[in-house]
Amino acid sequence: LIPNIAPVLIQLFAFQTSAVLILLGEIGILRLFVGGPAVAYRSTGDPYLVPSQPDWSSMLATTRPIRIAGAPWELLVPATALLAAVLMLNFSADHIARLAQRRDIYHLVPKSQAALGIILIVLLLVPAAMWPSPLAADLAYAARVARPTSALRVATTLAAPRFDGRLAGSTGAESAAAYLADEMSGQTQQVLEKVTRVTEASVTVGSRTVSGGAGLSALSRADARVSAPLVSVGSDFAVFRDRLGRETLGGAVVVAYEISRSALPFLLNNVVSARAVGLLVIDDNADAFVGVVSDAPIPLLRISRSALAGLVAETGWSVDRVGQRGPLATLRIATQTTVARGMNVIARVSGGDGSAPLVIVVAPYDVPAYPRYLRVDPGWGTATAAGALVASAESLRREPLPIDVALIAVARDELDRAGTRAALAALTVEERSRAVLVVTLGGLLSPALTLQTEPTDLASPNVGFHVVGRLADALAMRVTARGRPTLATTFRSLSMQPSTLGLVGRGRGDEPPLSAYERSSRALLALLSYAARHPQELRP
Repeated sequence: LIPNIAPVLIQLFAFQTSAVLILLGEIGILRLFVGGPAVAYRSTGDPYLVPSQPDWSSMLATTRPIRIAGAPWELLVPATALLAAVLMLNFSADHIARLAQRRDIYHLVPKSQAALGIILIVLLLVPAAMWPSPLAADLAYAARVARPTSALRVATTLAAPRFDGRLAGSTGAESAAAYLADEMSGQTQQVLEKVTRVTEASVTVGSRTVSGGAGLSALSRADARVSAPLVSVGSDFAVFRDRLGRETLGGAVVVAYEISRSALPFLLNNVVSARAVGLLVIDDNADAFVGVVSDAPIPLLRISRSALAGLVAETGWSVDRVGQRGPLATLRIATQTTVARGMNVIARVSGGDGSAPLVIVVAPYDVPAYPRYLRVDPGWGTATAAGALVASAESLRREPLPIDVALIAVARDELDRAGTRAALAALTVEERSRAVLVVTLGGLLSPALTLQTEPTDLASPNVGFHVVGRLADALAMRVTARGRPTLATTFRSLSMQPSTLGLVGRGRGDEPPLSAYERSSRALLALLSYAARHPQELRP
């Protein structure tokens, strides 16, 4: 039977394999990534997707939208490779099928050559199958020293009524800080950070006013009141730089749309250099730019498209008229400064010689204040983060890594990350220069973990996407890009340039299973072990 159907089977195998290769090419054209994408950033701050692992399909996906004039090889190389593979597979299959029609299928290849071929295939496949993961040593270290039961014990204790919910700034939170200091063998640090809040924001055009809310939000945090004509720069940075200048934008309120979160600082710098007096960014998402550039030197506000359209409806002006001066607009921002008070807990584990790289792990332990009646929220989110921090301190002291690790349980991070800012400011200048990585822990409520990465500064990229993809694959985690603008601002003010990664396990807020503690403890320790073995890959 087999000799009779062998030619058809060979051709069918080639056809189906070719179909799979063509499907991979189509997936790439649709900008879908096999194995999932990672996020990288251009020099302008714009994010773009890159493959987390190399393959022809994902290489095609990175060329979308196609720009042949810029770098044609980026499109032609993977496309040519796919085409060549399909053609060679079909030509080879047709040739073998014709031979099978004239000869016995069992004697197409001499036995000596067949045996040699099988040996070569085995020699190639066996090493590939047995090749260890780049993080094999790190995963082994994490499995050896992880203490998930300690994380469970600490989280359960923090969530108990003993600490009265650990509300930020309360005596219960102070008692929780003392408990963590004892568990971590650390020291407490008083948090006294100034926090500026926007109390009023509005934009007025003629007799119409839009106030703070879903349609308008202030992004800068400084008292301001300016009146100037509106000028749209659209969304094209190249047009903005080349066609518009100080003559058009000087003394005006600039309006821009379709601006990404990471590109906003780049736009702001250009607007300020053009001597504009204000900036309005059109976006319907109220949380799109929260905290990105809170220290902007000019009034910076986000406004929804419908709110702006209502403001200028009577004037006939449109944001699509790039470079054309519009009606006079008045921007108002009023702020109030308060002092965030709390207590940080800092524990240091030294495994180096004093000049080793420094990795900082930050986890909140208190709960933002909320109206309470009869029920006290156990706050499992911050409790699990603090539990993982304590368990990591025990593991690192049990078997130190050749790096210095600062483990910080922070308070009042709901107020512009006040606790984290206070902890970083307390570092010495020498410690800041050695910092290569800051790991922020969120709620670890689920075994399904997410690795978060973001750029610390537009001029210097964060952890390379190949490193993030390698970590995510080895630790079986998803990768998302999430900005932590307050940290970026703090890094700049302290002359620090560490990379930043976040570790989160999202859940419903209920008590997590033991598997969540096991996965998060091992993932954090494996990440620290990788940082100890490859600190150069984490430097921006």
